[in-house]
Amino acid sequence: MPLIDSAVDTFLLDCQARNLRPATLTTYRQQLGQFADFCREVGAVDLADIQPNLIRRYFISMQSRELQAASIRSHARCLHAWLTWATAEDLLEKSPYKNIKLPREDQHKPDTFTPDEVNRLLDACTSQRNRAIVLCLLDSGCRLGEFAALRVGDVDLTTGAISVQRMTKTRQDRTVFIGQRARAELAAYLAETPDLSPDAPLWRTGTGGALAAGSIQTMTRRLGRAVGLQSSRPHKYRRTFATWTLHDGMDIYTVAGLMGHSTIDLLKHYVSLSDEDLQRAHEAHSPVDHILK
Repeated sequence: MPLIDSAVDTFLLDCQARNLRPATLTTYRQQLGQFADFCREVGAVDLADIQPNLIRRYFISMQSRELQAASIRSHARCLHAWLTWATAEDLLEKSPYKNIKLPREDQHKPDTFTPDEVNRLLDACTSQRNRAIVLCLLDSGCRLGEFAALRVGDVDLTTGAISVQRMTKTRQDRTVFIGQRARAELAAYLAETPDLSPDAPLWRTGTGGALAAGSIQTMTRRLGRAVGLQSSRPHKYRRTFATWTLHDGMDIYTVAGLMGHSTIDLLKHYVSLSDEDLQRAHEAHSPVDHILK
């Protein structure tokens, strides 16, 4: 029976051969490495030592370390993928994960910005670049990796179309858009450095190099702290995009398409509907008031 460490290494090699995204490989490497460490601590060495109760004990150990439920579920999905692969490769007779259920996650309404908070963020910006980043993040609904990878030639300032090609999660090209106000701020930022080539990074440091995703994340967090917000990560802009566009009447399929989601089910993790939203929707579409004659 193969050793756990050996099976993890072979799985990661297979993932590389299948050309999985670098971010996916990093997640698998980190999370399976943590599981392998846990197995060593409890004396599990071979794949055959992995039984359903050992997996459950691993989940409990993460709970005791007060990991967020979403993080534990991410580890669980990683384990499931690895053990399913091991079974398909005949390294295991059957997957010990077969009857394991994902740990439950408390349902919280996603955190989004209010219009007043966005205006405060804009007022706190000390550069035209940062103003453009705030509005383009919010108006495009891009993922951070996609946003950071943009080049000057990806943006059409006339139509607002942005071609997202390099870092999409599904590896599928798609087009997102920004409106007139975001375009104006972006144009003002680009005018500070004229004659950039189409291949030049859209978001740049003060020395002209590409602004990394981590630097954009740091900038948005600092900006949020400057105006007293507890949370202002780039992903919050994406959640706000989804919530605001749906509130404004955009149909859910179009929102999913702009965000690069293959199904509308994923939107439930982004959208926050208040009681007032639900009341307005019901008043507009009450079956008794509008359908029953």
